[in-house]
Amino acid sequence: MQSFLDTASSGSGRPVMPLPLSPLQIDIWKNIAGLKDAAMKNPSLHQLFLSCCGHPRSIFDGLPSAMKNNPTLLSDPTENAIISARVIIIQECKFNDLQDPFIEKSLLQWFSLSDMNLETKAKLKSNGFLTTMSGSDPNKPVEFPFTILIQDWARRNSDYNRMARHLHQIYAADSILGLHSEKWMESVMCNYEAVLKIAQENKRFPLMSYYPTEYIMPSLCQLDVSAGLPNSKSLIREVDNFNDTKMLVDLLHEGYIVVSKNPTEIGVEYFVPFSYKKRLIIAAVQCKFVQDKVNWTEMKRQMNAATLDIDVEVFPVFYTTVDQYSVQKKIYSDGVYFTEEAIFKFTSKLGILRLHTQKLGEKLRDKFPQLERASSGLNINLNLSC
Repeated sequence: MQSFLDTASSGSGRPVMPLPLSPLQIDIWKNIAGLKDAAMKNPSLHQLFLSCCGHPRSIFDGLPSAMKNNPTLLSDPTENAIISARVIIIQECKFNDLQDPFIEKSLLQWFSLSDMNLETKAKLKSNGFLTTMSGSDPNKPVEFPFTILIQDWARRNSDYNRMARHLHQIYAADSILGLHSEKWMESVMCNYEAVLKIAQENKRFPLMSYYPTEYIMPSLCQLDVSAGLPNSKSLIREVDNFNDTKMLVDLLHEGYIVVSKNPTEIGVEYFVPFSYKKRLIIAAVQCKFVQDKVNWTEMKRQMNAATLDIDVEVFPVFYTTVDQYSVQKKIYSDGVYFTEEAIFKFTSKLGILRLHTQKLGEKLRDKFPQLERASSGLNINLNLSC
């Protein structure tokens, strides 16, 4: 334990000075024979390698041990094979000493919108729970939990823990997100919103801290809202479509995030409820997994048409990965708008996702060149629904 090392000394009285291993580049796994080619062929392997977070022991001890235990891991990465590999890496890194109650408590603190105090953050870093990725500005590293540990905890607890359930859904969707499977970005984002809501419980919080982008309607910045969680195992309720607006609003009043199962739903992909001064306000969300352009005007036109018959205050939220340096003020005068850089800042608390590496634009690539190097180069074409 760190407390023991702080007071330990050698026989001659010299103090023991522990030297922690700093995280390596998140693409360092590509230097191990066979991993780069395997990542290009299979997205679940790519996610596994990214989830090592540049952690030295997980990459150079854990991954080789996992491959030794399962010689067909790279050629036949079944779901059970990936699960087994995670467990071996965790054991190799001795992270299995971190008990589930500690992990859950740490995650609730991590995803809270309140700033984590420095003492707590230092403790999480010292036991390896938190790791970092540096960018072009060494003074602004990105911090996130050791992702493999969180994925394993979420999988084991997803049947009876709401946060675990939604984290498990996030990583499952991200593992198959590709250039032509945009629908899975929606699943990543709506489950991430569920995680954030759970972490806030029923406390009030500034809406602008929940949607941390500079492109936000000024009047929304003044709102302190609460989440209003439903009494259910899941915060997400799927409906066939949004035609029945009465049922939609009733579910939102109960606190559910409501998602349409209709793959051709136009304008809105899901709705998120908030409570403001005992009245319901709703975020209508659209996701666009694009790179070089987005037609804001057309997106707003479709959303306005889709929300016209809803007799509750609604504001639009557009999640996009468009490579755009700024959004004109007149565009975001009515809601919340995310570009690629804002999406990365918003979701990087989950670790480095495939979402962050598969459609990189110039701006984010310049700030975090590791993300481009960590891309799989995989171009999968799946016809999947959420």
